Amino acid sequence: MANARWSSGDTIVLRFVGHDDGIAQGWPQIVVEDSEAHLVLFQPAGVTVENRRFTEVNLRAAAIPLGQLGNEGVLPPTYTPRAPPLRILPNDAEHAVEVHYAGLDGSRSPQWQASEGHLRGYKVNIQSRYIRTPIGIDTTDNHLDLVMPPTLEWSRKDVEQLAAAVASGLTYEWESALFHAEAERLIAAIESRAHPFDGSRATWRPDPAWPDPVLPMRWQGWSSTSTGRGRWGSERHNDTSTGA
Repeated sequence: MANARWSSGDTIVLRFVGHDDGIAQGWPQIVVEDSEAHLVLFQPAGVTVENRRFTEVNLRAAAIPLGQLGNEGVLPPTYTPRAPPLRILPNDAEHAVEVHYAGLDGSRSPQWQASEGHLRGYKVNIQSRYIRTPIGIDTTDNHLDLVMPPTLEWSRKDVEQLAAAVASGLTYEWESALFHAEAERLIAAIESRAHPFDGSRATWRPDPAWPDPVLPMRWQGWSSTSTGRGRWGSERHNDTSTGA
């Protein structure tokens, strides 16, 4: 591993890069665990997330009619999620599992989440295998998700978005097949109640001594060797150094 492991309580940047809309997303995170099996991150409620354009080319808007791939609006430069997810990223897989907990007063829960209790639900994000950078990790979102309440009645999310990406040529059919295969592996894990769907994270709470993470200056300018699987991966990721 090129970078040394982090310690519990370290703050890093989770970047979503290589996307066909030309936007890089920066999410400040706290390291919970960094082991040979997985990396576990926590995002406190109320942190500031940033969206930064790294290229003026917006392939998504050019290829797909508005509204078919979530491209009907422009992402705000900053926003503050009011719910605190725990992210579990296996070191050898193309997904992350998000464990969602109750958020700040007044925060709204998606329909798939429970409306009461500490544990609100789980989300499986199909994404490229993460890579380490000098400031954190990089990955690329691959559209497809699985969502479920604590009782684990799962459903697929954004299937139509992935199909639209394939139909427009933004995603290859063989890539889509891999994304769906990864989702099927996770469905099997959900139905067998494998970790982290075994309830072992249901009562987890962060260390109150942990600091609130913030994004460093020019977080979008740091480079890494690749973004993992993805048609636009390396060439588009290299453009992050020109981000505003």
